[in-house]
Amino acid sequence: PDYQHKGLGKTLIQKTAQWARENFPNPTLRLEVYKKNAGAVTFYQKLGAQLTDIKQEQMPHGVFEEFLCFEWR
Repeated sequence: PDYQHKGLGKTLIQKTAQWARENFPNPTLRLEVYKKNAGAVTFYQKLGAQLTDIKQEQMPHGVFEEFLCFEWR
């Protein structure tokens, strides 16, 4: 929480995308986020991420959780 809303995440994603564009032809950045993490989901969407898939994964305690897959192209 001490580092939220200071632009660090936005800068990290932007710099990563810049590096990828400079080093690879037509890069795609991908990440998965826990579906219940509404703040992160909104953040990635505001940065232009596109939802590409929804996955269910079994957690170590046996419960299945949904993860959203996002991409930037």
